Amino acid sequence: MILKYGTKESILSFLKTAKDNNVRRIWSGHFCRSVSLREKLFFGVFAGILTLELKEDYNAQESDIVLTWVN
Repeated sequence: MILKYGTKESILSFLKTAKDNNVRRIWSGHFCRSVSLREKLFFGVFAGILTLELKEDYNAQESDIVLTWVN
């Protein structure tokens, strides 16, 4: 994976901090607007660190990206 917004080490550090702080959900608006956040999360998926899932609530008209940490 070609990285534009960070190094492998900085992204791994970011993901470790997120996991340590028990980050489980990200508002889909942040995910759509932040290219660097998308790169970090997709790196985590490709590295086998986490999985991503879109959860939509049509009644509340909101959606979140749900993070599931592998280990």
